[in-house]
Amino acid sequence: MSLKALKFLEYNFDFDVVFHYFGEQLMPIFLGMRQFSAQKHVFITSSSKNAETLKRFFKERKKTNEYFQINTDRLHSIEVNVFEPKNIYENILEHAKKHGLKDKRLCFNLTGGTKMMFLAGLKASECFQAPYFYIEEKAQRLLFFKNPSGIEPFVIPVIPIKDVETFFSLHAPNRMIKQNGIIDEKSLEKIQERKNLSNLLYEHRARIIPLYQKINDNYAKDKTINICENNLKMFYRDHQVCVNIDGKEIKLRYSEDEDDFRKYIIGGWFEEYIYCELLELLDKQVIYDLRLNMILGVENTNAIQGDKRPIYAELDIAFSDGKNLYVAECKSGGLKNKGVLTALSTNTQIFGGANAKCILISIDGNLGKVLQEKVKILNIEFIFEDFKKNIENYINNSRR
Repeated sequence: MSLKALKFLEYNFDFDVVFHYFGEQLMPIFLGMRQFSAQKHVFITSSSKNAETLKRFFKERKKTNEYFQINTDRLHSIEVNVFEPKNIYENILEHAKKHGLKDKRLCFNLTGGTKMMFLAGLKASECFQAPYFYIEEKAQRLLFFKNPSGIEPFVIPVIPIKDVETFFSLHAPNRMIKQNGIIDEKSLEKIQERKNLSNLLYEHRARIIPLYQKINDNYAKDKTINICENNLKMFYRDHQVCVNIDGKEIKLRYSEDEDDFRKYIIGGWFEEYIYCELLELLDKQVIYDLRLNMILGVENTNAIQGDKRPIYAELDIAFSDGKNLYVAECKSGGLKNKGVLTALSTNTQIFGGANAKCILISIDGNLGKVLQEKVKILNIEFIFEDFKKNIENYINNSRR
């Protein structure tokens, strides 16, 4: 082990106070607060309202996540002119004097905020001879400068974010979760019961997909399905399902709401098929917190006055790789318009931030020239075969 590595292991990363420079994004603050233990966190910000937003975030998340046990009574803020480094610097010195911080162990998180805040932070770090750090969010690594006059940092991996709702809270704090997409033990049993049917439908997808409209029309009459053509039989009535393709027959009871089977048979089966494929990556901890069919609501900023109804977004599949949020759209039928791609890209950015990844998972590898160009422009990963393998490769490549 190198001398530098030994010095790193010996270093005490427990601080009395960590100063955080607070810009528009919550992520740099959140990552910095989780990384090091501190008695108190102080936010340098243009408005104390920003600190209140962060307090709400931690209060909300610690109810459901053991990694968020941060005492919100120890979060403080200093309001500054974020474009005046002298003002920022003097406010930090005044706060330190007022609270007797001269001989305390201090540290500065210089990741967020304006360039002027960064310069003032460097000056304050030098004044107190206190370490500072900068988080490279995309690479998910933290550069820790033990010596404020030095230029060679310790490089520390950022603690991974293993639950998708943290991304939602950070990037869309006012969102509402209508359907959380968590597959509990009972729901997983149901999906596993249908796995053989989902596999059969995928195997014969070229024959099933053209029947979607006929299935819909069949069901609309009396909530039954009765199709028999080209050695393919499909029957559904009162939760009883029977599918026979080329002599291979599967019978089961679909115990959920009746309309759910219609949704399942005209495309939901493919979402479940992909979900089952990804369970292995979940077990290997390549991905975390795999969700299926989430429904999230955000405020409609274009609505007429008095109309407070939210806009809802459906995420077929969502998960984290520890660094970023991934959102996947599963299409078993043909992709007929660019709107689906725009919605996928927009929703991914809203709920996961600029570094979030979006994937279009399709049965059909032939998108057409126009849609191929749209996929490229929107930076969407298009996967149409070897789903598990290609998704894992995409995740690994994204981590580099």
